[in-house]
Amino acid sequence: MGNIGETIKRFVGNKNTVTILAVIAGVIVLWYFYNYRVNQAITTIRVPYSISGVDSSKKINTEEVGYKELTQSSLKNSDIVTNIAALEDKYICTGSSVAANDFFYESQLCDKKELKNFIFDELGDDEKIYTLSVDFKDTYADSIMPGDYIDLYIRATDDNNKVIFGPLIESIQVLAVRDSSGRDLFWDSEAGNTAALLFAVPNDYHKLLNVSELISGYSIKIIPVPRSSSYTANPGETRMVSDELYNFIMSKSAAISGQWYKEGKSVNDAIFSQIDFGPLKEFLDDDNVTDISYSNGGQIHLKTLDKGVYPVERPEINNALLEKLAFQCSNVMGKTFNMAHPLLDAESAELRLNFVHDSIATNGIACTIRKTPAKIRLNKEKLINEKYVTEELLDFLLTCVGGHCNMIVSGETGSGKTELVKYLASHIGENEKVITIEDTLELHLDKIFPHRDIVAMKTNNIAGYSDVLVACMRQNPRWILLSEVRSAEAVMAVRNSISSGHNILSTIHSDSAKNMPMRMYSLLESNQDIEQFLNSIHRYVQLGIHVKGYMSQELGRFQREIVEVTEFYVDEDNVAKSNVIYKKSLDGKMSFNNPTKHLYDYLGSQGVILKENIFSHLGDESGASVAPSTPEVVKEEVKEEIDSL
Repeated sequence: MGNIGETIKRFVGNKNTVTILAVIAGVIVLWYFYNYRVNQAITTIRVPYSISGVDSSKKINTEEVGYKELTQSSLKNSDIVTNIAALEDKYICTGSSVAANDFFYESQLCDKKELKNFIFDELGDDEKIYTLSVDFKDTYADSIMPGDYIDLYIRATDDNNKVIFGPLIESIQVLAVRDSSGRDLFWDSEAGNTAALLFAVPNDYHKLLNVSELISGYSIKIIPVPRSSSYTANPGETRMVSDELYNFIMSKSAAISGQWYKEGKSVNDAIFSQIDFGPLKEFLDDDNVTDISYSNGGQIHLKTLDKGVYPVERPEINNALLEKLAFQCSNVMGKTFNMAHPLLDAESAELRLNFVHDSIATNGIACTIRKTPAKIRLNKEKLINEKYVTEELLDFLLTCVGGHCNMIVSGETGSGKTELVKYLASHIGENEKVITIEDTLELHLDKIFPHRDIVAMKTNNIAGYSDVLVACMRQNPRWILLSEVRSAEAVMAVRNSISSGHNILSTIHSDSAKNMPMRMYSLLESNQDIEQFLNSIHRYVQLGIHVKGYMSQELGRFQREIVEVTEFYVDEDNVAKSNVIYKKSLDGKMSFNNPTKHLYDYLGSQGVILKENIFSHLGDESGASVAPSTPEVVKEEVKEEIDSL
């Protein structure tokens, strides 16, 4: 043993030996780390990525996730998510987004409860968002925060000028606190002073609160009172706690409801009338303005009856004003307008508004306002003086209305289709029942002719065209006016109406009157036989009218006019045909064809006698060309369409 120890001692004590061992050890270490780095550089792992992208505040759909191979070294010091399990039930945080073909980062992921305004998605079908106007003092120095529970108290004076005070509704959860421009005080660093509390209440409570703010003369004020922490821990259901205060509000609202009824207003319209449009009111009060468009941080374009579309400058109309307007409209409609709900439609009796949030409209909030006044802008003198139509053609069309012809008006957006339908409908017989079916109210015939038997129906997400049409038939109308044919359901509603013996007036987007039946077929989503469908339209629709709107250099103003009138019919051989009765070419030349005997026979069956060769004299008087009726066979066109399809 001593010899072995002595040998080891001499071996270790040899400097050359130690040096050699150190070199060998160093080589081994270097070799190990070299292999480790090489493996890191070449070894890959599967990393999940978004195939189509995920927007802010949206849930991640793991079925829309793909995989890419990445080296481990490229993932060093990165928070890229490497395990798809980490994406389960996760959302993209508010204010962030994942582009298509991009990776997910841990800093972008959050639970639903961490989303801004996530609770708005939890609303029941019978709930609406109410926006209560408050200030810094009402919220106890901004101590009321999202998630807190409050009770609503009422302070008012009765008929004897005595003060009434007490709780009306209890246990309401605050969803958001906003400034006057709709910015969230606890999310947006640019938010201003407290202006509103947002919370959800049942529909009946929503209407009650809205009405209470409209009652004047009783100093009614809604006061939010925060609940204690013990109450908030066990909030219970939202409920009415004072029948006395409820009855007081309802009794006072009965008087103003009667006034609204006399004025033809609904509760919603009355509330809408309280909205402050600010400098936009200048355009709303101008009967010449039909549409207002706002975009791009202050660009305003007007559409008028005489000039068409043109820009105006109003520095006082800006993003802040439009955000405030959207904020007010969302309250009236009981909806929210924010990044989680970036689209808002609002509608009153005579206005249609659409807002797009700046999270989608990247150059700033966008808004369009369309005016739908309860009036008929057109009259015979105006139509003729402004060269909208010739007197002879206008008399012919009004005769066809009196003869119960089914008529559809086509044209581009803004060409004046609805206005022409309103004018034609004004010549329907006084004793004939009319029902209008619309998805957005524009005709307003019930308000224009309040003494007549007119029923206005509006479709919604519960009752579509088919459902409303069934109810309409049971009302036994003579005329059914469909606002616009723009879906398969609307096409079938038209066909079912006319095939059951009712008369219709409607509108459609089409490039010409002659192509209307084919346009209707293109809207169908079924594989219905094309010839059978077109034959049914040609059999039951007598006239198609095409209107056009354009800027006329000759007249120096925006011109709307009828440029085509086409007769549809099916001949004795069951062949669908069309006869272009009137057409105005691009160079302004007008050509007329006399109606066929089929239209004469139809009008005769309705007790209306149309003058023979009604347009024959126009060739000598106006320079227009007049030809005998020259029907065009549709069957060959149908075959061509079938081949192309």
